[in-house]
Amino acid sequence: GIDPIEFKRKVEAKAMEAADLEIYVGKYALAPSVITSVYIKDGKTLYVEVPGQPEYELVPIGNDAFSLKILDGYSVEFNKNAEGEIDGLQFVQPNGTFKAKKQN
Repeated sequence: GIDPIEFKRKVEAKAMEAADLEIYVGKYALAPSVITSVYIKDGKTLYVEVPGQPEYELVPIGNDAFSLKILDGYSVEFNKNAEGEIDGLQFVQPNGTFKAKKQN
């Protein structure tokens, strides 16, 4: 016998300029007392940080969508309002989708 073949889907990263990442930067309220931060590090990479967890590097995978570099199956999708401005995000995880509203 041979070992079973294991297939892992890899999401291909999309190129983005650092200036284009600025629209996502900010604080997002995940729950009444949980504030998530999205920021740019090293002038070129977008990160998200949830209190009590490490920072996660975000890899662009599509329009307003990013995967978490070190976590397979986890992603962040940013929402736009009618004016085309980012007004929230949602964490897409195997155990559900969690929405957060952008703070002013």
